[in-house]
Amino acid sequence: MFFDENEMSILNYTDPIIAKNLNKIDEWIKKKKEISKPPFYTSTDIRVSENKVVAVDTNIFPAGFNNLSNDFLKKSAKNIKMYIEKLNLPVERILIIPELHTRNPFYWDNIIAIKKMFEIAGILSDVGLIVDDGTNFMIEFDSTSDLKVKATTVDKSSNKVFVNDFMPDLILINNDFSTHFPNILKDIDQPVIPPVEVGWHSRRKNIHFDFYNSLVDEFFQAIKMTLRSQKNLKLSGFGSFETYLTKERIGRNPKSMENYSIPSQNKVRFS
Repeated sequence: MFFDENEMSILNYTDPIIAKNLNKIDEWIKKKKEISKPPFYTSTDIRVSENKVVAVDTNIFPAGFNNLSNDFLKKSAKNIKMYIEKLNLPVERILIIPELHTRNPFYWDNIIAIKKMFEIAGILSDVGLIVDDGTNFMIEFDSTSDLKVKATTVDKSSNKVFVNDFMPDLILINNDFSTHFPNILKDIDQPVIPPVEVGWHSRRKNIHFDFYNSLVDEFFQAIKMTLRSQKNLKLSGFGSFETYLTKERIGRNPKSMENYSIPSQNKVRFS
């Protein structure tokens, strides 16, 4: 991600706020995790301008793992093991369901990276394709390197899905399923992460913003608490927020022209 000089000003603004409220933010995240279990993976589309940073969308079936360094792949593998342990299920084999209608080699780099993370975590993985017409085939997808991704169409028997002789303990979705919920994944015994129900066939961006705005309001409370305790908050390269007490004064009703008393108030100003 690249920022020009103007865009950096908003980052200079947000960084000290986060730094001053790290303990409060950590506690807030901890409470959120107790209420709602975080997804297996996710990514966020962020837009940065001179005056604001906005998360315009959240991807529940993210790609881009090919952009991780080897160190981060190892850290991700460690997190995968921790996530699997919390499921309290014996997971030794995972079937990855990728996008079907893409030949983008960078996307298949992403699938290779996901398989690599599972390998580091000591988990076997394979790639299965879901097609609507019931045909069976095997295909190889080109990546940007000499490596290819072999994928086979998914079969179903006795409420379990599999490819060839690979019977997975868990299904990992890396496909948005924009148009519909695939029938082959209905009523299966294996756990599916993330849930197919949150695919674009049922998810709406307005729902994202409903939750996002609620979280922003909660986060802003931390800023107000900082101002309340410190009287002012100076943000290097951007400006300062300062609390001040207005004096009691006399106002006039513009309709009746009667005078009335305006009590003193605590307010926040930016300079």
